[in-house]
Amino acid sequence: MTEPAGQSAHIGPLAVLAFVAEMGMLVGLAWAGWDRGSSVLLSFVLAIALPAVAAVVWGLWCAPRSRHRLATPWRWALKVTLFSATVVLLLTTQPVPAAGIYGVLVWLVFLISLPADRTMA
Repeated sequence: MTEPAGQSAHIGPLAVLAFVAEMGMLVGLAWAGWDRGSSVLLSFVLAIALPAVAAVVWGLWCAPRSRHRLATPWRWALKVTLFSATVVLLLTTQPVPAAGIYGVLVWLVFLISLPADRTMA
């Protein structure tokens, strides 16, 4: 669907917050992946693979314009699972206090922004 000339879709503050949380999740997964590797090469692979897998899952089933977008209760369950897994990984990542605090903050931003999911097409 295209917008008439001179008009654009309104993006509310909760939608912006949701995007920030999603990017924070990907950064957190990269951080946790880097910490998990036993060598620099494995750390690099995990730092790329964890957020890549999450991005593919998100793009297939959670993205607002996905052709296979899940219905609301299932989509929310998947989102909560992805964000919770990120927090758990970060709580066991070095440096422990910084990574854990970052994970909890990203999770809280996600929870605050979750109502924006209802308003997205």
